[in-house]
Amino acid sequence: MKSIMAQGDTVFKSLLLLSISVLCLNFAQARVLCSATSCKAEAMPLLNQMDKSITAKYKNMGCIPTASAMIMEEVFSTKTDIEAGTLLDRMYKANPYQETLLLGQDMKTTAVNGTYMNDAAETFKRIATQFKRDAAAVYVQSKDKEITANVLFSEMKNKAVLQISRGLYQPKCTVMASGRKTCSFTRDGGHGLAVKEASATQVTFHDPGNFAPVSKLPRLTEDPVFKNVTLVMSYRHPNSSARIMFPANKVYPNNPIRLVETYTGIRIR
Repeated sequence: MKSIMAQGDTVFKSLLLLSISVLCLNFAQARVLCSATSCKAEAMPLLNQMDKSITAKYKNMGCIPTASAMIMEEVFSTKTDIEAGTLLDRMYKANPYQETLLLGQDMKTTAVNGTYMNDAAETFKRIATQFKRDAAAVYVQSKDKEITANVLFSEMKNKAVLQISRGLYQPKCTVMASGRKTCSFTRDGGHGLAVKEASATQVTFHDPGNFAPVSKLPRLTEDPVFKNVTLVMSYRHPNSSARIMFPANKVYPNNPIRLVETYTGIRIR
């Protein structure tokens, strides 16, 4: 996936999402099932970005259009008031992997650089207008709003079907004259995952890369060395970077970190 002009100091609580037998409320216009404590995109399929039809065009860079097709399959499960002759109409008539290719084309996805999230957001804006009524695009960057499990849960309660994008940041650390350690983290690719289920503290994804449901949320770290540190991130593209200033008595291992940068999708109003 291409570098994304979005970033954030995002910390998630990652737990296995347990199945709870509860009375659920089914939204009238989408099969997003919500109880008082969780929401689930009931009809969302699990698609594989490494399907040969996708890799033939995008190699291993098709995560965002594949996750987007998962979103749209959930929406199409009940919402079919579609303007004829539009991109949305062609997507609805296609199978999920043909739909992925249509989305990738509109999102300007390439086999070299993947997908810019602002291009993905523009596609969602376009296709939301191609329903006859009651649909809107959703796009939030972590520079504007902290992205937590509870935020995703609230969005689903408000009838949004979503994906997140995360960035992988590689560290390079040096020790300053003051004794403090400075680690600069340079963005090194990213990944998109569809949100299958969320509660106030937990999220389950459909991961198009692993082709298996995953429940661990990307987060900064659980390491206590991140207490009392300063995080500064750049918006420059394509070499977005993060810099972390550690107290002199803290040592951070030179491991990559993953940050949730955006979420996008469709809200059924």
